[in-house]
Amino acid sequence: MKYLYFMYQNAKGELKARTVLNAVEKGEYIQGFSIPSDAFRTFRQDRIIEFVATEQELID
Repeated sequence: MKYLYFMYQNAKGELKARTVLNAVEKGEYIQGFSIPSDAFRTFRQDRIIEFVATEQELID
């Protein structure tokens, strides 16, 4: 299983750490199974603040 870790700013301006399983890029979006939400989610790439390599980096 491949995980993708990133910081994401939603439409309300809230910054959250995201962990997504089996992420795929579809045009301007990234789609995958969001671990904290326990559901399939779509994220706008222009709202991704930073990608990190590990979950620990998100925590730090």
